[in-house]
Amino acid sequence: MASSAQAQDPSAMLTDFLVPAYQQLAATADSQIDAMETLCQTPSETNLHTAREGFADLVSAYAYAEPVRFGPIKQNDRLERLYFWPDRKSTGLKQVQKALVGEDESVLSVDSLQDKSVALQGLNALEYILHGALADKLKTDANSHACRYGETIAQNMWAIADQMVVDLVAEDGLIAQFENPQERSALFRTEEEILKISFETFSHFPEIISATRLNEWAEEKPNLNVLPLRRAGLSMKLVLRDIEGVSAAFDAFTGTDEHEEMLASAFDAYRFELDNALRSAKELSTHSNQEILADDALRKKVHYLRIVLNSLRDIANDQIAPELGLVVGFSSLDGD
Repeated sequence: MASSAQAQDPSAMLTDFLVPAYQQLAATADSQIDAMETLCQTPSETNLHTAREGFADLVSAYAYAEPVRFGPIKQNDRLERLYFWPDRKSTGLKQVQKALVGEDESVLSVDSLQDKSVALQGLNALEYILHGALADKLKTDANSHACRYGETIAQNMWAIADQMVVDLVAEDGLIAQFENPQERSALFRTEEEILKISFETFSHFPEIISATRLNEWAEEKPNLNVLPLRRAGLSMKLVLRDIEGVSAAFDAFTGTDEHEEMLASAFDAYRFELDNALRSAKELSTHSNQEILADDALRKKVHYLRIVLNSLRDIANDQIAPELGLVVGFSSLDGD
């Protein structure tokens, strides 16, 4: 490895960013359990509004933690169980609708829910319950199947997030493995492997945002019905929190130490474009999908944001990686 790589401390990205992010996700899911329980016991417009606000907070907490796609979140299908996206053929939606219409009792227990399709377990399912075609019944029907299903989803998300924290901080958890790689380890045998998987967050995830959150806007006539979390009006807020998560993770990864000139320059270039992405996403997040579709200037800003996100990928691959002595692998968007 280049000597500059040895100055990096990838474990700081876990201790300073990921642990607090997962703790916040668990805490937000816990609050959503309370909100859903209250709604189930005392249906009303006010309590439905509170549950919907809690859902927005839960999406925010998830999206902020989402950029780090290695470690606990990749075990036991947790990433998909928390947020099954993209759902290109609406397969997950059909499963949720079937469970609701048929009042499937097996989705009302965390243990049995975890054995079912990942699409039934996370944010997409809870969004449909709170914002879908049958959501108005939550205002009037006490202890309805749909409401209790929503409460179970929140409990499931709390259990996943809480366990991810444990998997990070346990004596033999991911942080310990980062700080002391072993030749016999099934995950990380060298410091270079740890550095590489940490760094790929900043190469791959901006591309994931562009391709799976914003790609539809590249079409001449975007189909608003396939945008993420569109029923809750959270499509662009999801993008903003994703980018804020990348920003916080990048700060933890780069640290406060002085870097060699070329590496420092590459980090500065990445930070410059990251700040551009943040400004653009913040502005877009104040508008609805319908407003963006109807305004050519706003649509151009979406296109600009996609360009900036792809620029982040290129800076990471072409400028930062060589200075760290790394060769970047394929992203999850690459085919065979």
